[in-house]
Amino acid sequence: MGTVRAYDGAAGVGGVVMALSGSGQASITTGGDGGYAFADPGSGNWRLTAAKNGGLAAAVTAADVGCALRAAVGARALTPQQLLVTDVTGDGRVTALDAARILQLLAGRRAHLPIAEQCGSDWAFIPAPAAMPNQLVTAPQTVPACAPGAIAFSPLVPPVSGQDFLALAFGDCDAEARTPTPAAGTATRTPTRTFTPTPTPTSTPTPPARDWRVWPFDRTSPWNYPIGSAAQYAAVPALAQLPIGINYDDRWTSAVIVASAADPVATARFTLNWGPTSSWAFLSGGGLTCRNPANVESSLLAAAAGTWPPSDGNYYSTTVVTSNGSQVLPTSYHRASQDWRGSFHLPDGACPSPDTDGLMAVVQPDGWVLDVYAAVVTSNRAVVSTMGSWIDARGDGTGWWNGRRASMLPSFAGLIRTGEIAGGRIPHALAALAPPRLLAHAYAWPAAAFDRDADYGGTLPMGALLAIPASVDITRLGLSPRGLILARAAQDYGIYLVDRGGDGLTLLAELGNSEIRWNKEGSYPPDWLDLQIIRDHLARVTNNSAATRGGGGTPRVPLAPNL
Repeated sequence: MGTVRAYDGAAGVGGVVMALSGSGQASITTGGDGGYAFADPGSGNWRLTAAKNGGLAAAVTAADVGCALRAAVGARALTPQQLLVTDVTGDGRVTALDAARILQLLAGRRAHLPIAEQCGSDWAFIPAPAAMPNQLVTAPQTVPACAPGAIAFSPLVPPVSGQDFLALAFGDCDAEARTPTPAAGTATRTPTRTFTPTPTPTSTPTPPARDWRVWPFDRTSPWNYPIGSAAQYAAVPALAQLPIGINYDDRWTSAVIVASAADPVATARFTLNWGPTSSWAFLSGGGLTCRNPANVESSLLAAAAGTWPPSDGNYYSTTVVTSNGSQVLPTSYHRASQDWRGSFHLPDGACPSPDTDGLMAVVQPDGWVLDVYAAVVTSNRAVVSTMGSWIDARGDGTGWWNGRRASMLPSFAGLIRTGEIAGGRIPHALAALAPPRLLAHAYAWPAAAFDRDADYGGTLPMGALLAIPASVDITRLGLSPRGLILARAAQDYGIYLVDRGGDGLTLLAELGNSEIRWNKEGSYPPDWLDLQIIRDHLARVTNNSAATRGGGGTPRVPLAPNL
């Protein structure tokens, strides 16, 4: 017999299925006080484990999303207990993907976290039993495979009491980390039986480095370099008349897929850039970017004979307008044939953005990212597209890298990543689409090109940097707390125009980042009104360049940590 309690040793946890296995099997469910008691199973070797599904509402909250994101970027250290339940993808580390999965759970978009599906339990249980003869206690683990915490007896010598477990919900990043409080009557419990933290080293540890999977590019990249004190601003008169929004579900956003070395290997296949057999035509005709029927996939795969990109540069991009509409690429850029590799790790379930652009950025364990366009993932683990290239996520993220935007900037640069708004800070510049009537047939650093078939009619070059001037007190604009997070990013780092699209200014978030929508709460405005307020205070930074990043002068905020 024993009790299952919350990790802080206080309240009992009901609804836990206690399983006893050995020469036979038996199970019983804890009551509301967390207590359980088996009838004497007889002598022999027996093993006791615990599992529970559901009941996460009080344990996992929005605060855990922010906690996981801070841990992912090295801004928060986790105890072994917290790491155990925050690594909800089960890959041995905490990244923004873990924060994203916790957010999806809270939003009702998934019934269980990935690690819960692997372990068959939404909770982890740490044995904390009273010492008994012939007892062997093992702590729970999730890497490299899931194994529950267990109390075993070889053999069992009944009666056995005080066989307690401590419960932590998967996803509860803020789980209590203090030593559990013994229950009354169990003063003989052996403290060393609990899942104890690693001893504190005597030397000062090195602070965790910034994770490029979550926060890419070097610290002097235009995406990470703050606006400077010497920035010069100019009004953009036509901007106030345009709508503004944030996109995360389709329409030119990008799926950011973070792969691990344990993920299966996929291969790159290519169709022609143009024509009825291209993957773009396939998507335009109603094909899906993933999970197509087998007979539909077969016709696409038959047309995808190429194993190398059919063009070295972004075939939508040009540096000048020609009379016949032909393409003129930069004299220097990272060609698709450079650093090319045709196979890569791809997690199960990866799917590009569900539109004709089919954008997907596949982040590899070694720091390189495959950036593909009009991509379709097939059931035999082929990624079929019309163009792709490899981009170093530890580089500067400029248009030189030959990304999938018309500006040749990477598709994953400047996206609002899952967990950033929930975590209270967007520590980089934002990416936005602009309508043709706002753009000019020109480009400015960090862009390397613009659309070659563009019907532009405005004055802003591709790559223009918009920002809220330093003279504006954003705390007095009447923004909601989440709107203020966006405004601070727009003032500290700015917004780069990376492509054309839509009839207004569209900020881009990674595919599936549903935290970018919020309703009116109390006196705070909803997201659409927050965005309008931000739009009305944007101006162009006219002296942004490779030599005067952010306009030059003293950066508004400290540079990003080193990678």
